[in-house]
Amino acid sequence: LPMRSLALSLRSCLRLNQTVFDLLNYSDGAVVISEGIVDEHLLILQTGTVVISKDGTEVARISEKGTFIGKISAILGEKRNCTVTASGECDILKLDQTIDELIAENPRLVKKLLQELPTRLAAATDTLVQSQHSLITFREQG
Repeated sequence: LPMRSLALSLRSCLRLNQTVFDLLNYSDGAVVISEGIVDEHLLILQTGTVVISKDGTEVARISEKGTFIGKISAILGEKRNCTVTASGECDILKLDQTIDELIAENPRLVKKLLQELPTRLAAATDTLVQSQHSLITFREQG
């Protein structure tokens, strides 16, 4: 992806003249984030699909351009709680600013991040409820 078109695709949420980022390319199966490491960088998926796994179990696949990756660690400053792996070739932006710098310099980015968080939480809640219903049904039948 040419840098010019990349910059144009991000213009709505980043003021690129103040945001430092690296465009990284990952091949199929490459580990983007390793569970348990300390790393506070926020990533943004540009192309491709990534698989999110926890303790070796796949919990999500993400392919929507502009999706933030590594939100929990970036916001809370904690160890990465999941592993993220490329499923096919992926282009990912790595923002080289702390979350505090991003909040101060890029309110549009923060707004997009805040809008994404409740959506992911709602999806996780739905999955949990479905799992509970399945467990109850299994116990009642068996």
